[in-house]
Amino acid sequence: MKLALRFALSFVLISVMVWGAASYYRVKREVDLFERDIKRDHETIGLDLAAAVVDIWQLGGEKAAYHFVNQANESRAAINIRLVTSDSVRYGSSTRVGDLIQAAPTGSQQVNHWNFEIYGQEWLFSYVAISGLTNTRTGIELAESLEERDKYVQTTIWRSVFYTTLVGVLAGVIAMVLGVVYVARPVRILTDKARRVARGNLSGGTDVVQKDELGILDNELNSMRGSLAAAQGQIRSESEARQKALEQLRHADRLATVGKLASVVAHELGTPLNAIKMRARMIAEKEIEGSDSIESSLAIVSEASRMAESIRRLLDLSRRRASQRERVDLRQLIQQNITLFEPLARKHKVKLVSVPIGNPVVALVDPEHIRQVLSNLMVNAVEAMPDGGVLTVALQCREKPSSDAAPAAQFGVITVSDTGTGILPEYLEQLFDPFFTTKDRQAGTGLGLSISDDIVREHGGWIEVESSIGRGTTFHVFLPLDKE
Repeated sequence: MKLALRFALSFVLISVMVWGAASYYRVKREVDLFERDIKRDHETIGLDLAAAVVDIWQLGGEKAAYHFVNQANESRAAINIRLVTSDSVRYGSSTRVGDLIQAAPTGSQQVNHWNFEIYGQEWLFSYVAISGLTNTRTGIELAESLEERDKYVQTTIWRSVFYTTLVGVLAGVIAMVLGVVYVARPVRILTDKARRVARGNLSGGTDVVQKDELGILDNELNSMRGSLAAAQGQIRSESEARQKALEQLRHADRLATVGKLASVVAHELGTPLNAIKMRARMIAEKEIEGSDSIESSLAIVSEASRMAESIRRLLDLSRRRASQRERVDLRQLIQQNITLFEPLARKHKVKLVSVPIGNPVVALVDPEHIRQVLSNLMVNAVEAMPDGGVLTVALQCREKPSSDAAPAAQFGVITVSDTGTGILPEYLEQLFDPFFTTKDRQAGTGLGLSISDDIVREHGGWIEVESSIGRGTTFHVFLPLDKE
């Protein structure tokens, strides 16, 4: 509709400008013609009177000539005519005629015209010089008011304004109707069709029937819609094929995982079960007695405990309880873990260092799950320093800048750093995979870091690792802070 309105306004503006310019030049031309007709009448009357005055002056004298001119003035209602000399005063003014009467050569006449304003009204004065009658300059003066011309001009102007307005209104109505029929309606049809395509609706709709640029655009839009429908069908077929392939890959991955899990379970449980079976048989058959029997019983208890721990970790990985989040000051959570780990650290000759932070760092987390993450990282750090070292736990706030995927956000970063043996670069990418471990199988199952990574991701964060062989390893745990 806006385009049709602009089209109509432009059409009206152009029509009014053209009509107005034509009216202006028509009025100007008619005014010129009006003045030209008046001057022609003055010339005709003046020249005829001048010739008659010369004859009458010669036959009857000066008095007869003045009487003749007065009679001619009385017969002309619109024109004031009189016989003047250079000493005469111009009609309706105190200005003397002077050089307005131009002396003409003997036997010839010439007419001079001047426009003067008298008492706010414009007059046309015409002077016809007569020579050879007296020693002074003599001539015929014809004066006519241009009031009729001004009235005619004013009437013509108002008439032009009226017709210009009428033309503008008619042009606007016609342009608006044409704009709606040939512009606004086709554009609305094309807009609705484009919106349906944008929403994914590739069905047909009303078509533009006119054979112009908008009709061509509609045909191209229909062709594009057909191409998109074909491409959508092809994408759907390819997506279904990819989905089937993905399901097959997932099935193969599940089989591989089950195989890996079976291998780990067989290793984790098979070896202790064999030891338990052998020692229990020795006790049952009384191959060992006394202190040896007690030692075997304790070994059975130890192996059974290790098997129970392995099963518990597997259950934690597969059936971890739902998060019960609350607003927690991460400083207090870290301090509680450090207090709990001080005996273990002293036993392994590890120095615990905590970097204090002044302001509260509040996050919406499950405190038990985050304690489990910190415990896993701190245990790994202690075990990575068999000969002792320094375990540093720090907390700081960082802001993640905004991106196309997410707005800017504040994160609390818990850093657990050790001075241990470090991790080989080729192991860093597999560090959070289930069952992957760099420890001896007797020391771990490779599930601690995998569980920790899952917990942190459930809280909307992530874990970063930095390690250098012989210098130690640093884990950075990013947790989103509470917006309130």
